[in-house]
Amino acid sequence: MTCKCFARCEADCVCDHDWTPPAVIALREEVERLRAELAACREDAERYRWLRYPRMGWDIVRKTDGELLCAEYLDGIELDAAIDAARKGEGE
Repeated sequence: MTCKCFARCEADCVCDHDWTPPAVIALREEVERLRAELAACREDAERYRWLRYPRMGWDIVRKTDGELLCAEYLDGIELDAAIDAARKGEGE
């Protein structure tokens, strides 16, 4: 859309035309999207921090030999390692 008052720059414009370049508008939209994604990641991190609270642990059930299941109590660094391994497909 072009300026309706035929101004050459924003300072001369009297018609309230938006002089923001499309690239800047796209970047602002991306920033807002990334802020929303970051907020969601922070919420996930807070949930995990609550689950990983130092005095809390979890019984993790793992497949060891085919159908044989093994339960073990994990907390802290051990819990982090088990989650990381499962996410990489090593703990299935």
